[in-house]
Amino acid sequence: MPLISVIVPVYNVEKYLNRCVDSILNQTFTDFELILVDDESTDRCGLICDEYVEKDSRVKVIHKKNGGVSSARNAGIDEAIGKYVMFCDSDDYVKSDWIEQLYNGITYTNADMVSSNYVEVDDANNHLYVSKCTNMCTSINDDEEMVKFILFSFFKGKIGSSVLTKIFLLNKIRCNNIRFSSTCCNYAEDMGFTLEYILCSKKIHTIDYVGYYYYMRNSSMMHQSEHNIKFNEVNEISFCVHMRFCQNINQKKARKQYPIIHFMIMSAEYGKFLKTDWINSIKGELKKIKRREYFKKECKKLRYCYSELKLFYGNDFATRMVIFSEFCSNQNKIIYLFKNAVYYKLIKK
Repeated sequence: MPLISVIVPVYNVEKYLNRCVDSILNQTFTDFELILVDDESTDRCGLICDEYVEKDSRVKVIHKKNGGVSSARNAGIDEAIGKYVMFCDSDDYVKSDWIEQLYNGITYTNADMVSSNYVEVDDANNHLYVSKCTNMCTSINDDEEMVKFILFSFFKGKIGSSVLTKIFLLNKIRCNNIRFSSTCCNYAEDMGFTLEYILCSKKIHTIDYVGYYYYMRNSSMMHQSEHNIKFNEVNEISFCVHMRFCQNINQKKARKQYPIIHFMIMSAEYGKFLKTDWINSIKGELKKIKRREYFKKECKKLRYCYSELKLFYGNDFATRMVIFSEFCSNQNKIIYLFKNAVYYKLIKK
């Protein structure tokens, strides 16, 4: 039985798939299985995946009906048999010691999760951006420490939200029924999964290592989707995390901070909308709904978090947060100003 399962969702990446798969199969650490999940590609990806099964016994292929990256990753999790799980996107590639570095990190520290750095590259292999995750090993002993870790480490960028730079325990994922949200299309699914996993963890470790190359292209699964983008679906991530939060966090003092975590998720994800072409379709959707009707719908959507906001911070702030979720569709700087105001003021109460 392999120690590690590497899951790769595949969809219409014929040009890049060989580079990705070869980089994984050429690892210095060899005790792993590679699960290629063909999400009903319309190019030659399905055939390429099957060819690798003939070449290397470590490769498994799942051919499934198209459902998006979250659905593909979930299918990979269901099939995995390793003790640990790692993820890679089919248009990206990794260093030859990528698995070895993360495996050594999680076994040496006996952590629940280990996270590393990544580098963004373009067609000319230019390094556009390198994440800056420094060495950190955090033990989480109670609810209050958990909330502090999420607020001061996760949202402050000391540990990234992407699953592509991490190694997870498969048993912890399955025992806690942690899944990638199928309602959020191809955005924010990493944040929800990682946050839910952290809420079930006791020890988080980060290493100052760059082994993952994130290829930036306009036609990637992140930038294009055949799914209809729904403005309200951003809130699904926060809703799922909220349900996990209620299961794992008991202290009233710690639960008080959840609305802020919810707010941070919302503001970060609405910010992503503004950097993409999705905003045009979102505005078009909003035009179909009367402002008052939309406000009422949002209040109902956020009812669990809204009640806690109202209880601890008063009706004024609770109302402003709900209005904010609509306001973000048309503004830009206000996202960061409002988020920072909440972060620096309310979490100190």
